[in-house]
Amino acid sequence: MTLANKLTFLRIGAVPFFVFFLFVWGEKGKVIALLIFIFASLSDLLDGWLARKKNEVTSLGKIVDPIADKILVYSAFISFIQLHLVPFWMVIIIMGRDLLIMALRIELASKNFILSANRLAKLKTFFENAAIFFG
Repeated sequence: MTLANKLTFLRIGAVPFFVFFLFVWGEKGKVIALLIFIFASLSDLLDGWLARKKNEVTSLGKIVDPIADKILVYSAFISFIQLHLVPFWMVIIIMGRDLLIMALRIELASKNFILSANRLAKLKTFFENAAIFFG
């Protein structure tokens, strides 16, 4: 497994810790959760850069990376619903759109066609992460 893919799986593994600290230990926990979220978000930038720099772009990475992004962002948005920081309907719209795109990616992958994230999708993820960071 490439280093970039390991970083992607590490991002997924960080999610339970992010959620745990968001709800536990009061303000200290929220600060720790924020630091975990920042680390996980930066790992998203780093894994893609590493994969391209080391010429280790893989089909697994192209599929798992956007899923890891969604797991991180959705866990934050769903947690924010519980904390009354964002409305339920907003999260449903974001998740519905993303789930349709993920279903399309999976269907195309089953036909040996990998739909990579384009710059617009990466920009959308950046703004979602920024909204969570500043939320």
